Amino acid sequence: MSHFDADGKRHYPFGKGLGSEVVKQFGIPNLFDFPIRPTLSASGDRGVPEVVADPLGEVSKTFQELGICVVQQCAKIHQQGMFEEQVVRILLKLTAYHN
Repeated sequence: MSHFDADGKRHYPFGKGLGSEVVKQFGIPNLFDFPIRPTLSASGDRGVPEVVADPLGEVSKTFQELGICVVQQCAKIHQQGMFEEQVVRILLKLTAYHN
């Protein structure tokens, strides 16, 4: 889900609540609500990402939570003994994407 704040209200241009249904249907362990902000794009264009410019802000917190979840999911995969196989698949997909 994504949202933006305007006129003192939070708006969800892509709807609200459908993400929870996807989580339930497909067993996805995490769902993140990313803010839509012009500053997010502009800060990257200036070469100073918003997470660097405002490390305690909402965007930074969301990306930190995402990073924590990625590490946790990788640890679960590693504990299941599938880590090396999964990493190879991910690397192959990324390599194919960039070529």
